[in-house]
Amino acid sequence: MKFNYKFEKILNLKAQEKDSVLKQYEEAKSIFENVANKLYEYLLKKEELINTQENLLLDGLTIYEIKQQQLYIQNIEKLISDFQTRVIEARHNMQMQEQILIEKNIEVKKYEIMKDKSFVSYLEQIKLLENTQMDEISIQQHLNKANR
Repeated sequence: MKFNYKFEKILNLKAQEKDSVLKQYEEAKSIFENVANKLYEYLLKKEELINTQENLLLDGLTIYEIKQQQLYIQNIEKLISDFQTRVIEARHNMQMQEQILIEKNIEVKKYEIMKDKSFVSYLEQIKLLENTQMDEISIQQHLNKANR
């Protein structure tokens, strides 16, 4: 007698959904990491530019060069602001995907627990059936001995 779990197809479907959501989460996490790294690079670049500008100011710069440095720093600041927004959005998306993944994990776990309980019940039924058969065999053997 083979064990057949009545919700096996649902369990498989839920597991597939979980795997799909896991891929989406990994993708969202990767996007977040890439955007955050880019933001970090721009922040470092801005810091370097400010340090370079301070050193150049000590050596002396023309007004035109100072304006160029300021424009470049302003452009970097705009990029930083843009990437800060992107990081916030990417983090939010990653957290949403993580929450969905947690929910899918819970669903799959529920079906796995139900399957385990069903299997234990199946084993108990098999044991009960075997005990019943053994009792019948014992009774038959006892009756056969008594008839001889």
